[in-house]
Amino acid sequence: MMDAIAAATALKLIFGATIACSAPPGTIVASLLPSGGDGTAVAFSITGRGVASDLVISGSHLAVGPSGIAVAHCGSISNVTVTASQK
Repeated sequence: MMDAIAAATALKLIFGATIACSAPPGTIVASLLPSGGDGTAVAFSITGRGVASDLVISGSHLAVGPSGIAVAHCGSISNVTVTASQK
């Protein structure tokens, strides 16, 4: 008799955002809505140019950081990676 191996559904994140340079700190620019996975809690992390100053993860949202969008980043395209993990 073979043991059944349960395969977890892949965890998926889908979002896109355009952020005005004048967006005030705390403005929610995207919601992080994971689906699938194995049913355990999801932890998010973020990386990319300007992320440390421009954007933060607040719960299940991507928001403008406490200092707003840096003038040096206004009008440019930044690739931001949000990673979701489950433990």
